[in-house]
Amino acid sequence: MTTASDQRMAVLLDEVRQDPSLPARLPTWEAEIVNAALAGQGIYEIAQAHQLAEAGVWEVLGKAARAATGQALHPVETGGLGSE
Repeated sequence: MTTASDQRMAVLLDEVRQDPSLPARLPTWEAEIVNAALAGQGIYEIAQAHQLAEAGVWEVLGKAARAATGQALHPVETGGLGSE
């Protein structure tokens, strides 16, 4: 039986594989994360290797999957403390 993380990773990687040229068009550090995931490394391993939080790795993979499948990428705007 696989975990929810394994299933989520499998879905994202299936989507990323729809556009094999995607890693070459990404910034270097994002391409490294995507290529590591495609090579079978786990989220924790990738996060440790790139000194990121696991959530950051998920975010990069999610953005890559959306880009590979042609879904629009909409940046999220957030305000800092005291923003109005």
